[in-house]
Amino acid sequence: MIRGGSRVALARSVSSAATRPSVAVQALKLELSVLVAVGLFVIGAAITIFTGAPVWRSGGRQLLLGLAAAGATFGVGKLIGMAMTG
Repeated sequence: MIRGGSRVALARSVSSAATRPSVAVQALKLELSVLVAVGLFVIGAAITIFTGAPVWRSGGRQLLLGLAAAGATFGVGKLIGMAMTG
């Protein structure tokens, strides 16, 4: 049975964890962001098989377009109040 003081401490701990992401969650977000960036570049580079364009230019173009799309999506989400937290 949790007593009064312990309940308050537990409630504060849970609410703090819900509003502030842990280091592990932040590290996972960074890892996934890097993985997505690499994937975008690889897809762009693979397109050179069909186009004959330079690998770096095609991969970089795909990466920039993907990042721009992600940024636009984030911006629209912020405007309408649908940003993900955590």
